Amino acid sequence: MSKRQIWHAVALLLAGSLTAWGALSGDIDGFVTDPSRALVPGVAITIRNIETGAQRTLVTDDRGHFLATLLPLGEYEVRAELISFRPAVQRILVKSAERASLNLTLAVGNITEQVTVTETAVQLINTTDSQIQISIDQKRIVDLPLAGRNPLSLAG
Repeated sequence: MSKRQIWHAVALLLAGSLTAWGALSGDIDGFVTDPSRALVPGVAITIRNIETGAQRTLVTDDRGHFLATLLPLGEYEVRAELISFRPAVQRILVKSAERASLNLTLAVGNITEQVTVTETAVQLINTTDSQIQISIDQKRIVDLPLAGRNPLSLAG
């Protein structure tokens, strides 16, 4: 048997095994949108096999698209999550050598914001009386430009 015939046989075996593997698996393809039907990028997608519990995690691309390939046959739970949105969960059946399409819509969730102040502010204005008080250090007084070095001009 020549080298060419050996490579041809190996190629045929690989093609046959890939075809057989493809018959034992399927794909899930879909898009994630918001309530206004705008595509949402950066959504975490978790695909969990209901029977085995095995899961795969991926993220939607800049067009809000996701694709999970070569999934073993069976029923899956697909979960989409993003901050400020409620998770969307849907079940889908993956069949032999088939690409199942699934589009998910994220509903706007509750946004909570918490601000914690760890320092106390210095009170610059006294609100209990009408007096104004300013402290000037010695360096600032020495550096003041005085006409004829007259200290009474400071009062002005």
